[in-house]
Amino acid sequence: MLKAVAVLAGTDVKGTIFFSQEGDGPTTVTGSISGLKPGLHGFHVHALGDTTNGCMSTGPHFNPAGKEHGAPEDENRHAGDLGNVTVGEDGVANVDIADCQIPLTGPHSIIGRAVVVHADPDDLGKGGHELSKSTGNAGGRVACGIGCHTLNHPVAVITGGTSGIGRATAAEFVRNGARVIIADVQDDLGRAVAAELGPDAACYTRCDVSDEAQVAAAVDHAVAGHGRLDVIFNNAGIGGDMTPAPLASLDLGDFDRVMAVNARAAVAGVKHAARVMVPRRGGSIICTASTAAVVGNVATTAYGVSKAAVVGPRARRGGGAGALPGGGGGGA
Repeated sequence: MLKAVAVLAGTDVKGTIFFSQEGDGPTTVTGSISGLKPGLHGFHVHALGDTTNGCMSTGPHFNPAGKEHGAPEDENRHAGDLGNVTVGEDGVANVDIADCQIPLTGPHSIIGRAVVVHADPDDLGKGGHELSKSTGNAGGRVACGIGCHTLNHPVAVITGGTSGIGRATAAEFVRNGARVIIADVQDDLGRAVAAELGPDAACYTRCDVSDEAQVAAAVDHAVAGHGRLDVIFNNAGIGGDMTPAPLASLDLGDFDRVMAVNARAAVAGVKHAARVMVPRRGGSIICTASTAAVVGNVATTAYGVSKAAVVGPRARRGGGAGALPGGGGGGA
């Protein structure tokens, strides 16, 4: 069974929506939404997993067949037309829907697309308004969230996974049922950590993240062993020469080494994770940043610049890997 979740957020509205699909059967949609006024509210899957400008950037309704807006039971409807949710006097809507046009896999998968709840009722294309056949005249978008897989055993690659944040993350992932590939250059320690986490849950692969080919190989190792990659945590990093020195004395050799491991390697991780995640229309990409990226005089120039390089693309894009419909990312 495939499963997914979308966490909806708005100014006053929030909710959690769960999706499940067995084989090629209908997708079941359950969950609850709170903070809405009593009555009916339009509820749709939108085309894009882009929330850089809030819910307005999620695009139109998901409509791969190019049809008109309609009711969930209509033949002529958008795939994302899920009708209305009913909100009680307590401001809560309990969602329970089964629909055959919102699969969790395949070319028309809704994974990585946004789920949106609207301010007003959806007229189901029958209200005679100029927007009836496109949006159901359902009013503003009051909350939205992106549908992401929640697999029984997600597969994760963690670089720098033998110690510190990486090791703690690997242990937490395994505790929650993940299959983890620890990618590092500390061979003995890496094998020991994998053995400690359990042979069925973790394995070690050597990966010098400054070498793109080795990053690609770690990703391919996950796919070869498990058939997919659900998460990559680009965590490996070095501090370089931490001796305080004036900018005029900056060692560019040390600078290049730090940039190769902390910044270029993160880009390589994003690149090769996207290579295998985009065809599946899902996955999470996480990169470790630092407060040194935005606060001065807390680390060396090389380290601060390298972490700013990690934060910069995310800040400019508003999150995600760009090519992924709902790709994740972030600093730690």
